[in-house]
Amino acid sequence: MRMRARGLVVGAFLALSAPMAAHVMPDGPRCLSDSCAQRLLKRAARCFDPEGPCVRDDTAGVTCWQNGARTTTITLPDGSAERSAYVGPGGRRCQTVTSVPDAGGYQQTTHTRKGRKVVFRTSAEGLRVTCPGGRVERYTYADLAAVTCPSVGTPPVTCDPGRCN
Repeated sequence: MRMRARGLVVGAFLALSAPMAAHVMPDGPRCLSDSCAQRLLKRAARCFDPEGPCVRDDTAGVTCWQNGARTTTITLPDGSAERSAYVGPGGRRCQTVTSVPDAGGYQQTTHTRKGRKVVFRTSAEGLRVTCPGGRVERYTYADLAAVTCPSVGTPPVTCDPGRCN
């Protein structure tokens, strides 16, 4: 059985408990599916494009797929953040994701691809998305949980423990 994990690129901010959209439903919630972030994240997902079974090498901080796609995650020396590099099957870096938790339990996640950044920041009020051009989009938790908003995430992929080459 062939497994595809295109949605893994968005996994870092899905942990923030938010799907993605920026259009306003008629008399309804703001959704993330049309957010400014979608273009950057979709291109990164096409570049990364993991296929086949995967192995999670926790000791090295690497997850690798049968087709050569891989992620490498490090914790910064001061322990303040984690940084993950997503590399496609051809060896090209597709994006870097840096996640910084704060003392209140909220998180800021920055997705960087070819010098362009999208920043996701959770707070008690919801999610703030800062677009590559500087525009800011805001979403409440009620917006993000609305059944009328399409989900942009994919189910998590379970990888076998082991060693990557």
